[in-house]
Amino acid sequence: MEHREGYVGSAVNIAARVCALASAGEVLVTDTVRSLVRTSMDVRFVPRGRRHLKGIAEPFALFAVTGSSTAESAPRPGLSRLLASLARPRIVGGAMVGLAVVLAVAILGFSLLGERKINPDTLPGQLVFVAKAQLRQVYVARPNGAGRRLLTPLTDDVSEFIVRLDSGAIAYVSGDKLGSAGLSDVGGVTRWPGTWGLPDFYRASALVDVELIAWLPSGELLLEVGPSPRIKAKLAANGESITPFEVPGCAGSADSALGTDLRISPDGRSLAYRAANSLWVAPIYGCGIQVAKGINASHPAWSPDGDRLALQGQSAGSSGIWVVSANGTGLHQLTMGSEDDASPTWSPDGAWIAWKRGSGSAARLWVMRADGSDQQALPIGDAGEELDSPVWIPDAGRIPRPSPTPAVPNPFAVVATYSAASLGLDRPIAMTIGPDGHVYITDIQPSVTVFDAFGSRIAHWGSQGAQHGEFNFLQSGRDEPHGSIAVDSSSRVYVSDSGNYRVQVFDRSGKFLREFGTKGIKEGEFLWPFDLSVDAQGNTYVLDDGARNLQKFSPNGSFIWRVDKSNLPDLVGHGHDANLDSRGRLVVGNDDNGRVLYLDRDGHEVDSFNGGACDATVDSAGDVYVAGCGSDSLVMFDPAHRLIGRWQGPGMLLNLPPEFGPNGEIFALGKDGSLIKL
Repeated sequence: MEHREGYVGSAVNIAARVCALASAGEVLVTDTVRSLVRTSMDVRFVPRGRRHLKGIAEPFALFAVTGSSTAESAPRPGLSRLLASLARPRIVGGAMVGLAVVLAVAILGFSLLGERKINPDTLPGQLVFVAKAQLRQVYVARPNGAGRRLLTPLTDDVSEFIVRLDSGAIAYVSGDKLGSAGLSDVGGVTRWPGTWGLPDFYRASALVDVELIAWLPSGELLLEVGPSPRIKAKLAANGESITPFEVPGCAGSADSALGTDLRISPDGRSLAYRAANSLWVAPIYGCGIQVAKGINASHPAWSPDGDRLALQGQSAGSSGIWVVSANGTGLHQLTMGSEDDASPTWSPDGAWIAWKRGSGSAARLWVMRADGSDQQALPIGDAGEELDSPVWIPDAGRIPRPSPTPAVPNPFAVVATYSAASLGLDRPIAMTIGPDGHVYITDIQPSVTVFDAFGSRIAHWGSQGAQHGEFNFLQSGRDEPHGSIAVDSSSRVYVSDSGNYRVQVFDRSGKFLREFGTKGIKEGEFLWPFDLSVDAQGNTYVLDDGARNLQKFSPNGSFIWRVDKSNLPDLVGHGHDANLDSRGRLVVGNDDNGRVLYLDRDGHEVDSFNGGACDATVDSAGDVYVAGCGSDSLVMFDPAHRLIGRWQGPGMLLNLPPEFGPNGEIFALGKDGSLIKL
């Protein structure tokens, strides 16, 4: 509104606040401005997320305006007159309320050639999609609509389908049948009747409620069948048998075994799934991390490189397509304000995203660049058709046909096993290997025992109590004993005396040297001192499973620093182990979010990855080993966090990941309490 002292009103206030958020040389606009001018200007709008503006209740979706690479030409008729009429800043109380005008001039100043259109003829690959006129059927066509073919000539609706890229086949559910079709077939082939190979319990209505999950690298089809109880199962490649499939879950996080919208990453090693109204990513064998915090997320789609996920999301009343990195960073919204934006899919080269927009007969397939710019409808579909569920695939001649991925090897062979009884122990709790290659074990009958590499006893000390040299490994009110042990470069032995809320230090023969810590929540105090380690300088790192923090102490036991979830978000929940790698970094496993954390000596997180962690150890080469929490799996990652080894199944004997000695010694505690030499 124009006032005698200038322009006033909410539009000016919004423009001023948006301008204040812009970086030097940057032009920011709201979604309203973007919607008004996007069809009349040769510019790109790059999403900058949703921001709360001072004095305005609802957040605004903001976009940065960038120029195009096209050559300049004269502005449209009337544009110069419009620019001139807008370029009249007014002053009110010393403030430039013409900010809205300046913003408009800056935006319109990018207008050069008019709307930039995507040429669908230049888009790669083909789109497989559902179209409904009378029946819901599956079709394939190029992005420009050419070459459209029917893949499912059926008499019932197709309720869902998935595509196997390495063979150019689809699987679909239609009525009470599960079928397949080849993308090269003119009409498709129906097979795999729904009652084949299913348990008797499911024969009556086996496929009334089916969710297709993914094609496995083996050619088996992973699906979920009902009615109740629902099970996840693998259907053989020939469709003639079905076996239960246990999706490994993880206590303490949103469980992939209970999740929906499961999608397997391109390399077959990770799952994206919906749980607790959010999106999670997990190793296919372990714990998940939440990657879409703060929004109601569903329908994830992996990018071809496996680094990103496109998804359908809703936040603060705004719905649309979002993108997030697989590690949970960089969540941002690409399309705004439409509850009918759904089913995103990536182009084979990862440069574009297609999705369904609209509902009923108005539902069409749209496309945009992967950064959210240049959104437009694709010329696919006839009048009155409802389009849905696009899947973007490579051209037929470029369908990837990778060689079978070799099985991940078991990195260990059992060399010897020493039972607890043969070692004179009751129930071992924790174990480490010292610089002398000897094995140090704490036992539930409170004691420390030292063995050589062949299981012969070298030293033994300790008893129940609270005096020097006495231990209480079972705190009152807890049903789990704990007494971690570490040995420094001078063979001094450190023991977390958890029931006495302290750490005791001994020489190699068991002579008491000192102690530090007491019960409490202040700096240098403990509620349940759990795991510990000692660095080359003699500093001690103690994970407190009661206070949920990590503390560092000097060689004489003086407090140095403490970190917890308030200053280290990835430490939220239960941290386990605290092993030092060859670079002096502290390696910590978190069984709440499954992450393996790397901390520097000042407690700053310098790296992390999602390893399905509970307990984690590290060898001299920097390889990380993850196991524990009752899992039947030990997994091994290289320093680049790539999975390189796995020991899995009922034959996996270890209760905790192995410990590594200075001369190649490898030992671990077994599930039966034995000491296992690897």
